[in-house]
Amino acid sequence: VQSCLSVCSARCDPHGGQVAERRLPAVFTCVNDYADLRGELAIWQGVFGARVVLEPQRNAFRAVTVAHAPGERNSSWYCANCYVYAIQGY
Repeated sequence: VQSCLSVCSARCDPHGGQVAERRLPAVFTCVNDYADLRGELAIWQGVFGARVVLEPQRNAFRAVTVAHAPGERNSSWYCANCYVYAIQGY
């Protein structure tokens, strides 16, 4: 279950500070480890001062979507919720 604050909100909404201020653990998922995970952790730690209480790890409940254009056999795939981690405020 993703926390009460969506990943997008953590990136662009000032409510991330409220999550950190309450000192409650918050669990998040993200798509990949090369951009999303690094960026999200940089914001949580650098901007909001939160600490990581569950180190990022592969999520056993990730999702994959395979898309086919109408009439074509070639497909694209997209993965969601590949990694899970948790933070806690100051």
